[in-house]
Amino acid sequence: MKIYFFLSCFFFVSCSSTNLYKKVRLKNPPLDRGYVYSTRDENPPAGVEPVEFGTTVVTQDIVYLASETQGLQAFERPTFIQKWQFKVKNGLSSELLLDQNTLYFGANDGAFYALDAEFGKALWKYETRAPVFTKPTIAYNRIYIATSDDVVYCLDQRTGKWIWHYKRGGAYITTVHGNSTPVISENLVYVGFSDGYITALNSHDGNLQWEQKIHTGVKFTDVDAMPVIEENRIYIPSYDGSLYALEKQKGKVLWHVDLGGSKKVLIEDKNLYLASSNGSIYSLNKDTGRILWKFDLDQGTPTNLLLKDNHLVFGSSQQYFYAIHKGDGSLAYRYNVGLRSGFVSTPVLSGKEVFILSNFGNLYVFQWKKTL
Repeated sequence: MKIYFFLSCFFFVSCSSTNLYKKVRLKNPPLDRGYVYSTRDENPPAGVEPVEFGTTVVTQDIVYLASETQGLQAFERPTFIQKWQFKVKNGLSSELLLDQNTLYFGANDGAFYALDAEFGKALWKYETRAPVFTKPTIAYNRIYIATSDDVVYCLDQRTGKWIWHYKRGGAYITTVHGNSTPVISENLVYVGFSDGYITALNSHDGNLQWEQKIHTGVKFTDVDAMPVIEENRIYIPSYDGSLYALEKQKGKVLWHVDLGGSKKVLIEDKNLYLASSNGSIYSLNKDTGRILWKFDLDQGTPTNLLLKDNHLVFGSSQQYFYAIHKGDGSLAYRYNVGLRSGFVSTPVLSGKEVFILSNFGNLYVFQWKKTL
């Protein structure tokens, strides 16, 4: 069977270099640490390195929090008083999707759920028989999900009824924790798989339209990143392989550069930003793949990136939370959460606050300051 290489082993990944900004006093940082909420009753014992993959969803009034240990919780935002809790066997590792007062998510019990967001009651449940780690996608009253055993499901959004599924063939392999989020564009579903391919499926019936191998690494073959589509191009990396720009209709390779990752890229104007599995952040020209600058984390590997004003915001799997200047990659802010902790979950911006769940189960809330 497929064996997952859990990225609590992120904790043992070393970076190519040590950040040179360690002893520099930073002027006018864009963030302040606001407050911290603990989601666990007690800290894990010594020698246990916890990890939290789940991501928060934040509205004006409620914070929804997915947890490996607590399931799904809803808190009142101003007071952080718990409103409800939905317990799931083995917890949640997935990103949440909130759509019209319904929360959609996959869980580690091998099922996919639709919950009433106000009261935390299940509306429907679909048995996938494998964990779902990534955020689902909704289009035209259908919901598309990818499971950890390389199956894409299309379900009716309102009832959870099966419409079609696509099972990816291939050998069972060792993979990192995660899988690709489906992206819908012009009646095609674009999604990556653990065999190193990105595919385009017909959104109506799941038939394969094209496939393109983008894995060039030697250890893990995963394509876990969410494809990013802009105009007629798809941008997507494989975990320890390369970052590719592909033609959207046929999957033709336009360019690639030997930088791997499991996080989706960010694009702004002519710039592409990549959180790489080698422990660095890169800025590249999106048309050519030419590297413009590189930022090395102190240690560990980066989370997904958040773009705010003139800064990129992200966590490290080991110890630090960062903001860097998007123009040149210079350090703007760094916060130490402790040697044993770090971040795998995605930072979320709501108003002037940035939310991110640490591997120790602490929800950090950073205040965004006015920047020049």
